Amino acid sequence: LVIDGLKLRLPLFKEMEEKLAYSQFSRTLSTLVEGGIPLMDGLRVTVDSLENKEMNRRFEKIIPAIESGDSFSKALKAVSCVPKAMVKIVHVGEESGELGKMLFSLSEQYEEDVSTITSTLTAMIEPVLFLLVAGTIGALLVALLLPVLSAASNIR
Repeated sequence: LVIDGLKLRLPLFKEMEEKLAYSQFSRTLSTLVEGGIPLMDGLRVTVDSLENKEMNRRFEKIIPAIESGDSFSKALKAVSCVPKAMVKIVHVGEESGELGKMLFSLSEQYEEDVSTITSTLTAMIEPVLFLLVAGTIGALLVALLLPVLSAASNIR
């Protein structure tokens, strides 16, 4: 829980972790709802299956809210970290009776966002890693050649 909470506070990884959790939540719940599982049972399974335990703790608030009579979108809106776009799409899905399909399209959008963020982070890290490897190889070459060069200078 502490490590997952820390991931959600780190500037570079916060957005990626959140969107990954939204994607997992949407994809899992979509699959369960489309498979005929009742919403409440599907929510329990979905919330328990989230990899990030801090996001799991945040999404757990949805279940008691729905049990007390709120709609799914209203309960989702009460979770502070959930984006408004996600709440609106879930609301449209509830109203149209196409909740599973809306959640599926939502999960695809979040997966695309995670892929974009991952590509950006990779592109940012590659030059740093290249310089680190080049510096390490340079230091090894100097460490290997320095004794040879100093021995050669002592021969004269």
